[in-house]
Amino acid sequence: MLALMAAVQGCSVAREGGSSLVLRDVVISSYSDKPPLSGLLQTWISVNVKELSGITHELFIPYLREDTYFPEVGTICDIYYHYGDIRGLVGTKSANIQNAKIVDKFAEKDPV
Repeated sequence: MLALMAAVQGCSVAREGGSSLVLRDVVISSYSDKPPLSGLLQTWISVNVKELSGITHELFIPYLREDTYFPEVGTICDIYYHYGDIRGLVGTKSANIQNAKIVDKFAEKDPV
């Protein structure tokens, strides 16, 4: 399948296998606070990342368990994601976000 490249110069976003988009070689900048776990509300953690070109992105990770894995701040990785709607808590704040970038998986890169 053909890769769909973003029109923004220097942006390394591609569609992989028809399902996930990919941000390549981004650095994890920060995370939101962890929300309280809930059986009723959807809970999310936001992650801010930065491309080598300086472009920043905010993505969202479902927070379902205390042992949910997150790469450390400063880690370089590829992030596979899709677009979807978020309702519930992001960190400790109520949120209702349409077309949010939702993380499918992290693929960490070896340090240079």
